[in-house]
Amino acid sequence: MGRLYTQRVIEEGQSFLCTVETPPDLSAAIDRLVSALFTAGIGTGRSRGQGWVDVQRDVLKPQSWGAAKDRFGLFSGNVLAVTFLSDTILQDVYLRDRTAPDISHLIPLGIKPDEWEREPCSAFAARRTVFGFDGFPLQLPRQPRLAVSAGSVFLYKAKPDITPSIPDGDGIGWIGEKNNEGYGKVILWHSFHSHSERKEDADK
Repeated sequence: MGRLYTQRVIEEGQSFLCTVETPPDLSAAIDRLVSALFTAGIGTGRSRGQGWVDVQRDVLKPQSWGAAKDRFGLFSGNVLAVTFLSDTILQDVYLRDRTAPDISHLIPLGIKPDEWEREPCSAFAARRTVFGFDGFPLQLPRQPRLAVSAGSVFLYKAKPDITPSIPDGDGIGWIGEKNNEGYGKVILWHSFHSHSERKEDADK
């Protein structure tokens, strides 16, 4: 940000690849924007020659996660595994930051709260504080927020004597706060967890 510390720069010649997700009403505008290679300025110090990048579209075959129902079938018992694909900001009903989602946070993914225990029975998770500055014109410091780190996993049990309904689709979606800033992308029943075989066993 250049306010408190000496600026550090990314070396010239570096390449970065990202996936851009857009609402349907903006897809055509994004297609026009990246239809041909163009040069843009990003970051700070552009007037001094920093931050100039070449941007071009690279059409990649999107990763296929398959259906959530198929991945659910790979797990033993009626369990719900939730894996965070990005940092996620969660709040309770009193607007306090949480370090774990309760089952109501998963409603946008098609999960029915009355079929699952409210709190996770097991977790592998980390947390971090996120902060920064608003964009132009205010550029005011933001209030620090507690976020659950990408890669965190939470496991829920189905309620006794209930066969839970599994949502249609790929089981990928957004929960929590500030989704428009990239927070809160999660996947249900990530196939990674169903492959528990140790590497040394797989090599035999």
